[in-house]
Amino acid sequence: MQRMFHRMTVIAPAFWLACASGAASWAAAAGEANPTREQPYRVTRWTTEQGLPQNRISCLKQTRDGYLWIGTWFGLARFDGVRFTVFDKSNTPELVNDAINALAEDSDGTLWIGTADGLVSHRDHHFHRLTTADGLPAPKVWRLAACRSGGVWIQAGDSVARLKEGVFAQVRHINASENNSILALQEDADGALQIVMGQAWLTLSANAVELRTNHASRLPEPIWLAGLLAKQSGTHWLGTMQGLQRWDSRGWEAIEPALLGHRWVDFIHEDRSGNLWVNLRPGELYHWDRKSWRMIDLADRFARSPAICMEEDREGNFWVGTGDGLVQLQTRRVRAYTTRDGLAGDHVWSVCEGSEGVIWLGTGHGLSRIQDGRVIPLEPEDVYPDRAARCVWPGRDGGVQTAKSMIGVYEYRNNLRFLALAGDLPNPNVNSLYGDRSDRLWIGTGDGAATIKDGHITAAYTNWAGHSGYDVRCILEDRAGTFWFGTQGQGLTRMRDGKFDVFTERDGLSNNRVWSIHEDADGALWLGTENGLTRYDHGRFFTFRQNQGLLENAVNWILEDDFGHLWLSGLRGVYRLRREQLNAVAEGRARAVQVAAFGTADGMESSETNGEGQPAGWKARDGRLWFPTTRGVAVFDPKLIQVTEVPPPVVIEQVKADKEELEIRSANSGIRNFRLAAGRARVLEIHYTANSFCAPERVQFKYKLEPSDRDWVNAGTRRLALYTNLRPGDYQFRVKASNHHGVWNETGDGFQFTLAPHFYETWPFYALCGTAVIGLATGVTAYRLRWQRRLLTVRHEGMLAEERARIARDLHDDLGTALTGVALEIDLARRQSPDGLAAQLADSAARVRQLAERMREAVWAVNPECDTVSSLASFLEQQAGALLRGGGVRGRFDFPESIPPLPLDSETRHQLALGVREALTNVQRHAQATEAVLELALREGTLVIRLADNGRGFDASAAGTEPGHGLHNLRVRLERMGGVVTVTSKPGKGTRVEIRVPLARVDSRRKLA
Repeated sequence: MQRMFHRMTVIAPAFWLACASGAASWAAAAGEANPTREQPYRVTRWTTEQGLPQNRISCLKQTRDGYLWIGTWFGLARFDGVRFTVFDKSNTPELVNDAINALAEDSDGTLWIGTADGLVSHRDHHFHRLTTADGLPAPKVWRLAACRSGGVWIQAGDSVARLKEGVFAQVRHINASENNSILALQEDADGALQIVMGQAWLTLSANAVELRTNHASRLPEPIWLAGLLAKQSGTHWLGTMQGLQRWDSRGWEAIEPALLGHRWVDFIHEDRSGNLWVNLRPGELYHWDRKSWRMIDLADRFARSPAICMEEDREGNFWVGTGDGLVQLQTRRVRAYTTRDGLAGDHVWSVCEGSEGVIWLGTGHGLSRIQDGRVIPLEPEDVYPDRAARCVWPGRDGGVQTAKSMIGVYEYRNNLRFLALAGDLPNPNVNSLYGDRSDRLWIGTGDGAATIKDGHITAAYTNWAGHSGYDVRCILEDRAGTFWFGTQGQGLTRMRDGKFDVFTERDGLSNNRVWSIHEDADGALWLGTENGLTRYDHGRFFTFRQNQGLLENAVNWILEDDFGHLWLSGLRGVYRLRREQLNAVAEGRARAVQVAAFGTADGMESSETNGEGQPAGWKARDGRLWFPTTRGVAVFDPKLIQVTEVPPPVVIEQVKADKEELEIRSANSGIRNFRLAAGRARVLEIHYTANSFCAPERVQFKYKLEPSDRDWVNAGTRRLALYTNLRPGDYQFRVKASNHHGVWNETGDGFQFTLAPHFYETWPFYALCGTAVIGLATGVTAYRLRWQRRLLTVRHEGMLAEERARIARDLHDDLGTALTGVALEIDLARRQSPDGLAAQLADSAARVRQLAERMREAVWAVNPECDTVSSLASFLEQQAGALLRGGGVRGRFDFPESIPPLPLDSETRHQLALGVREALTNVQRHAQATEAVLELALREGTLVIRLADNGRGFDASAAGTEPGHGLHNLRVRLERMGGVVTVTSKPGKGTRVEIRVPLARVDSRRKLA
């Protein structure tokens, strides 16, 4: 290999001199062969800035698990579409030399790596190195070729050998020289090894017994640069210093198309479709599709960087290793037009198709038009080129109608004609244009809508349902003739028979910013909003968001193709959804819809589409769908768009338990199983990936850890599963993924593991603890029951004694006194003369009525509806008024104007009422007072009741201590409730009785009760 590079360096100056004279003619030929600047492939490049270990790529290989392996002169890289994992001598001891020369994968899935110092294998995340001590013919491995029957062919030094089942066999030395070194190894269909050299083509039999010179060696060209055995039987390709040569049964034929000429061809690759790829020095890649040659532009930085190696992945992408980095070529599914094709501006706002088949585009720098696939400049009459053409709509008789911000609406055919100035519209900001079936042009503005017909404004709508300020962003006339308006923040408006109805999020709309309205073939309305897709059918709204399968919630525009799909443009791409699936989700027959996403991987120059105006998308007569984007316009042909049906391979890369990496080597069954010691899974990290290279950032993942997870966990694009504090037991982890078109790899990848328990987590320990707990609980429960029985007995007896004492006091103080009075009166009436009998009996009747009143008071005391301070206040006012009036004493009351409804239990109320009655009775019978004042107040959680009179008073220090006395009974009543009674009196100074009861304590007693 080193001799070959030296030889190329010596010849290079002559090559440059030979090519310089033909550069101009070649450039002209290239221009004729490529009338458009569009490339059939989207070019993406990676360098050391993105993670490659070195920019000079020596070899490429995609393994069956989907990884792309990249060999460089300074290390090996593994690529999953998102990140590069680098292996070199600093982190991989088996790679003692970082120069990677060759890669191959055998039939067992082992990756073989040819290095400048040994042969290295990689399998199940482990590397193994073989050297001359193991039978390797020479330390430097230059080339590898997989054997169909197992193992690999190896070129080590100037020898060729076969490695199978760990044994080097069939070693043959090849007589090479400086101009006749080995260029390529390739096994043919018969198992023989084709060896292409600088001046000979050799064939080594499958058993390595016979080494013969191939008939291809009769080519007179002295020095060969590359050779390839074609998939088509009997065809050979040879790259020489005079161009490309082909050999078949008719002999050798020089391939000399106008583009190739007699130039050095030092790289040849045939893809799965039989198409040919060749590299022309100093660095131009050409593609032959069996009909014509096309130069593939690898972008400016790579224009002079030669193709060294090439690989076609399982998704149909092509990878080119160059001296300046890694290049990916993706077939464009989407046609894009940009300023490179002649558009006025890349920022395209609106698109429509005119009556003559012209596609009109409103861009940030004026109008553009496309006809028959070519961008045709507008005539010089197009004025205001610096003003953005915000929206376009086809003219009735040809041309286009367009709106420019702050200028107005005009029509353009062969010249410019204004239809409405900005000052004549409800608002100068025009966001939408729409033509109805009556040939009226609707203009949506920042403050309602207006219509134009025959060049004149015919109507303006600025007041809808009693409100104004509706910023109209889209308009639709449905099949029934009803008009619908989508607004920026005011929801959806319906105009039917001159009446406006407004629908917002409260009615079920996904968002009040409605940017697109589409009526499908069944008459249902589909509404694209800032936060979801909404279906309106038979008066009901249903919203689709990411929970229902959408990949993003913003919907700029909605189109429907001829195959039952809705196409949604968003901020991160264009999405295709089957309308039948959407209806199934809306009707509860399915949980989520399957979405195919299209973006830059499919040929769009930018995945961000434009919206918030009308029309922000158009279905042409030929069925193609046009969407404006921030970099040109994207064109989709639903008839040709094919969803990538290849699901991405899923790989579990790493498993960590408490930050310690676990061994996840595969078992023969394909299911990995390991055991974790007790306490090892406090934090379990599972790193996984899916090797998709079309749009790796859109790959979706779902995982499940059984039995911890009941259902699949939707991880989105996250490539990590995290679990904490797992219980001991048997577990199985599975992960699956889908590509950017929504095709799922249901098999995915997985592993099983067992988490061992601690002794205190085993069933014997649980049984022992359970027995101990049950025994302890039984003893404690029995002990508590005995004490509770005793406590309840004592408490019941005490409560019963209190109740009996209370009833005795009530009967003594109330009913007993009253009944004694009635008995005495009746006895007195018996002894008196008959003339006084009537009067005495009248008094007896009054006493009986008083007794009845007392009974009503007792009823009030036990009524739960009266358990408030305000009820007590009302009762005291009535009671005091009646007693004082009966004794001829003038009464005054000082109560708060408003008393909050504070709770007061029945017993407390009853005792307070009796206590106040006791004090009032003393005033009436003994005080000889003319005036009494009753006060009630609430102070810091305490109820205060005061009764003061101006009577004769008494010596308070010597009264009220003996049982049966009124003051003694009053104190006893209040102390039982936690209250305090204070009596202040002096002879001739009147008497003052103050009762204090803490409401907080009363309330706590109420709760305890």
